Amino acid sequence: IAHGPLSDAWGRKRVILGGLVLFIAGSVGCALSQDLPTLLAFRALQGLSAGVGMIVGRAVIRDLFQGADAQRLMSQVSMIFGIAPAIAPIIGGWILLSGAGWPLIFWFLVAFGLVLLVATLTWLP
Repeated sequence: IAHGPLSDAWGRKRVILGGLVLFIAGSVGCALSQDLPTLLAFRALQGLSAGVGMIVGRAVIRDLFQGADAQRLMSQVSMIFGIAPAIAPIIGGWILLSGAGWPLIFWFLVAFGLVLLVATLTWLP
């Protein structure tokens, strides 16, 4: 609910970068958690900040593309948002089967967030 109005007021890129920084911080907190309440608190931060991509990302498409190009890109993004929840547990299971333990799942998300942060800094106008 807050990401859209914030991106209207502060700019899309700034809000996406802030969301990614919070997501990375939440992921680090999850990976380092020693008890369930701490893990749940950082998971909440992770979840709240992860929503920025779903909301502001679509606004960026609307801002940068029009007509058929916007429709095509929005379809591709919607497809990715639909497939990701099916693929994520497979990746998580593979990480768990590696024997490294559950914190490695969150370190993977830290790395993923860092890649997205660099990509956003590099390519988002």
